[in-house]
Amino acid sequence: GEIVAAQKNGLLKVVWSFDDDFEVDRQIPGVATDGDRGVIAMVPAPDFATSGNFYVMYANTAGNIVIHRFPRSFIQAGGGGDPAMVMLTIPHTQHNNNLGGWMGWGPDGNLYVATGDGGGSGDPLNTAQDPASRLGKVLRISPDFATVTVAALGLRNPGGGSFYNNMLVLSDRGENVREEINLIPLTGPAGNYGWPYKEGTEVVRSGGPAGMVDPMAECAHGPSTRGCYGLIGGYVYQGADPTLQGQYIFADRNYLPSGSTVNRGGFIFTLPVTALVPGRPTLTQRSFSWRTADLFYNIPGVVDPSSFYQDSGGRIYMTILGKAAGDTIYVWSIN
Repeated sequence: GEIVAAQKNGLLKVVWSFDDDFEVDRQIPGVATDGDRGVIAMVPAPDFATSGNFYVMYANTAGNIVIHRFPRSFIQAGGGGDPAMVMLTIPHTQHNNNLGGWMGWGPDGNLYVATGDGGGSGDPLNTAQDPASRLGKVLRISPDFATVTVAALGLRNPGGGSFYNNMLVLSDRGENVREEINLIPLTGPAGNYGWPYKEGTEVVRSGGPAGMVDPMAECAHGPSTRGCYGLIGGYVYQGADPTLQGQYIFADRNYLPSGSTVNRGGFIFTLPVTALVPGRPTLTQRSFSWRTADLFYNIPGVVDPSSFYQDSGGRIYMTILGKAAGDTIYVWSIN
């Protein structure tokens, strides 16, 4: 089967063997790339083996977030995507940051989509707390895209997610103070995860509503090697490595601290699955196991993790930008 990785500019890199370099490029048309805009997320249809359909979430040239369905023939033969296959459009034109970016099919058969708050600083559009807005949310979308409901609100710039024990485990990137990993139930009323009133457990603006949900884990920003700048949610490991069994694997992006010229690299973390229980006190980075050195010892240069994916066999893939000689893209497998 194909391995497909998407670049920000809409270029899909396709390879037919995990041992080969990327062999074919396919360009998604009409992708904006200023600021945080670009390709945001990609996911195959649940019936990809028979339908060949896959979905790409990106910012179009108007700045809006779109979810576009493509056929397998687009990977095999290239060509433009049929505009009629744009399944959902979410207005996001005023700012070019905080688009968010994650999609995944839940165990209930619905597509879950995490969106950013619309950009600017401090959510000036007040979208994250507005139940009528589709920004700053986790959206629950029926398979035919006929029904869209809010599964969670109060998010700033959510990234990687996965499903575990009938919950969505989702990272959310803070503005100045905290990165967080949230546990979002797939049933019941939509929880409010606090933004722009809170980053993690820290109140950053007064006047927030009652009942805001604290994250399962948080990591403070900071210049030290233990500070985080862009958590990326991952997956619960299902392979044979005894050192990883029963562990939730996630990462932090290789962001430079403000004013810093030192490229300190990203990090790979694990937490035991026993931590993935709602309602417990929030864990800090002191509880994280730091696994970068032993998991990625043979990648040259500084490791810059950018996303995770888990296939139907339980294998976890992570895209990494290696900074040894140019911007090499690695698709790394955690067996």
